[in-house]
Amino acid sequence: MAEATNLVLVPGLLCTKALWAPQLAALGDIAAMRVADHTRHDSMAAIAESILAVAPERFALAGLSMGGFISFEIVRQAAAARDQAGSARHQRAPGSAGATSAALGAQ
Repeated sequence: MAEATNLVLVPGLLCTKALWAPQLAALGDIAAMRVADHTRHDSMAAIAESILAVAPERFALAGLSMGGFISFEIVRQAAAARDQAGSARHQRAPGSAGATSAALGAQ
């Protein structure tokens, strides 16, 4: 059997995990789902950062209303982090002949 897809669900403003109850019930056998907590921060960027901090390495994402806006910010931050990591891997270390990044463990 295939590995379950990681799915992060982001509710809308003033909504809770209850919003996603039908999806949690219907998709429970094919997806490892978690509902994000967007109540602990006061900016979209901070909320997205906190969700990314606890999200699996690879995941699908769904958001409703404000959760959709947060989802766009998650995608933006994840892409920026990926681009930054890729850029760091390709920088030449002083005195080296190859493109390496000790901080990222690239070879």
